[in-house]
Amino acid sequence: MKKPNKQIYFVFGLILLLLLLAEYFHYRTDTRVAYERLNVIFYPKTMQTEFGKMSYLDQGSGEAVLYSHGVFGGYDQGYITLNRLVDFFDHRGITPSRFGYPGSDVPENPTPQNQAKAFLYLLDHLGIQKAYIITNSSGGAAGISFAITYPDRVKGLILLSSEVPYEMKENESAKSKYYLPPIFLNEFPMWFLTKYGTWFLNHRFASNLDGATKSAETSSFFLHYNRYSDCTILDEL
Repeated sequence: MKKPNKQIYFVFGLILLLLLLAEYFHYRTDTRVAYERLNVIFYPKTMQTEFGKMSYLDQGSGEAVLYSHGVFGGYDQGYITLNRLVDFFDHRGITPSRFGYPGSDVPENPTPQNQAKAFLYLLDHLGIQKAYIITNSSGGAAGISFAITYPDRVKGLILLSSEVPYEMKENESAKSKYYLPPIFLNEFPMWFLTKYGTWFLNHRFASNLDGATKSAETSSFFLHYNRYSDCTILDEL
């Protein structure tokens, strides 16, 4: 049996490399454009805490409501969802990006308890003594942690399909509780899935992604860094 010519392998490898480079170029371009689009649409504000930079939106006036968003978005998801729940004419919507989401850094120990502390810094920064806390999905652990740790700063706690924290076991760390292997905890897999798997995402999550990463919703969908903060862990309860 005749062995394949080495030139065939070389040509195949070269084509594969060029395709990967082209995809990487598209990924970098889409990511840059997505961040620019979010900044233009939402005009996020930023502040510095002991955990690094945190981006947030502060919209409306009246009763303060802080929204702890889920896995598919940051301050933008918080704003879009909260805008459907409350009237910004008589409510002040505070929608921060949790650790690692658009505009917010990932600290060394990004537990829900530290995220709750970052929420506290944000309320102090904005001069808000008490607020209603609304949590959704993976944002539940941070919101519940805030209510447990700082009950005097909470007017009410509303859970929307929220995950809950649990006591960390001995010798267990936040890094051991990934939802996904570390290789997937960056923007590229989310970008690839958004670009080529919209049929699955639209069916699974009843979303309306366009597959071309051109809409605000699609832009925010794949802008994720590192999701240690989604681990539903507290140091203590």
